[in-house]
Amino acid sequence: LLDTAQLGPKDRQAVKTLIALYSGPDERYTNYYGPPGTIVTLSYQDLASVEEIGAALEPFEIEATETSQVLEGRMVFVGYSDLYSPDQPDRFFTVFTSDKGIDLSGNEIMATAFSNLLDDRTIRPLDAILSISLLFLFGLLISHLIFWPSAYVGVPLVLLCAIAYVFVAKQVFTEQFLWSPLATPMIFQVPFAIVAGLLGQYLVERRQKMRVSAAIANYLPEHLAKELSKGRLQEANLNRVVHGVCLATDMAGFSSISEKKSPKELAVFMNAYFENIAQVLKRCEVDVTEFHADTIMCAWVGEEDDPDLRRKAVHAAIEVVEAIERFGADDPDINLSARVGLQDGPFYLGHTGGGGRLSYSILGDPANSAARLESLNKKLGTKILAAGSVIEGLEQFAVRPLGQFMVVGKDNALPVIEVIGHAGKQESETNDLCEDFAKAMKEFLSEEWGPAAESFGQLAKRFPWDQASVFYRDVCMKYLSEGVSQDDPTCLAMTEK
Repeated sequence: LLDTAQLGPKDRQAVKTLIALYSGPDERYTNYYGPPGTIVTLSYQDLASVEEIGAALEPFEIEATETSQVLEGRMVFVGYSDLYSPDQPDRFFTVFTSDKGIDLSGNEIMATAFSNLLDDRTIRPLDAILSISLLFLFGLLISHLIFWPSAYVGVPLVLLCAIAYVFVAKQVFTEQFLWSPLATPMIFQVPFAIVAGLLGQYLVERRQKMRVSAAIANYLPEHLAKELSKGRLQEANLNRVVHGVCLATDMAGFSSISEKKSPKELAVFMNAYFENIAQVLKRCEVDVTEFHADTIMCAWVGEEDDPDLRRKAVHAAIEVVEAIERFGADDPDINLSARVGLQDGPFYLGHTGGGGRLSYSILGDPANSAARLESLNKKLGTKILAAGSVIEGLEQFAVRPLGQFMVVGKDNALPVIEVIGHAGKQESETNDLCEDFAKAMKEFLSEEWGPAAESFGQLAKRFPWDQASVFYRDVCMKYLSEGVSQDDPTCLAMTEK
């Protein structure tokens, strides 16, 4: 009928209304037009005076008033409707119920429902599949926005998106009477996205900080790396003069090893070597560790009169020697011998460099002296040499005094002590060597070159592996043959690093 008949505008609208009424759902949502009284509500006295009603014998005899004439051609619902009394008997709670307590009357609700059907203006909820799709897309959008690029930008973007969603939903509701999901996205999705997004960003940032801190810890001491990652690092803690014990160690035979390996193989080998020693140093609570080519320089920092600080360093030296020997034993083609030097005193700890390239370094006389003592091991055939001040008062270690040395770069004599190991763990042969070596050293310090040469010679025969005895025997023989040309011949000056 709608497609074929020639209908006027009113009739065409009536046919459309019938089609929508009978082909639509059985249950519908009322589309309220506004608060109570939005639909014109007239009282009886607006239509006829009391005198006319009382004098009339029949209703049709009542004369039409000016107001009643306006109702011609309109649908009128008759019933109770009081807009002024909070205790109205016919009342229904709706979204338009005000603080004054005035509700919509049943009469006005019936008029609203009729008008909705007449104009096909009932509220239509969005299809279930469309609703789910809309909620999914909205959630996907705000979940992406909250991470772009940070919370300072993401949260405002999500809030703007939520405002835009509400505005569009309102416009669609007003113009198309389409009921879009509103509570779920606004009450659940948006708060959840913000909380989850902020939590996610916090976890991501925290993970990044941990990675940065771990990366920085590869180049800086662990406590400085933590401070730096938290943004609390002060320059006074970064660059400072401290007291501590420096330990220097070198890989003996590095040149021959590097000749036998390709650059990549050498890098793998050296990293494994350094990792082996670094783990030992970490267990010994080292504060700073530096790697240079095949050498390691590290330090323990503390108070000047703290014997525990020196004990840690000496114990670490013993552990390092054992670790190097174990590492070398794994490859029979490699001949590794451990050499360690120890010296205490004040030194600079902080950044060095220039041109935008810095490194965290140990600088000072203790570091230089530790390196010189490490090198002196080659002359004396020892493994661990320490300055006398490092060993002073530490009775838990077995040691052997080796005399006074003037190492390269030093103006003052340095008492040198060999650290053999932990006290009570040496073989009797080693104890005999130390005892007899001390007697020979007494003769040497007394400048008795003949007897000292004889004593050191006997030691060299009895203990052919003790290079220190050979070294002192040769010195005594040189003094006997060439004479003494220095003020203090018992202080041996080294000409090589």
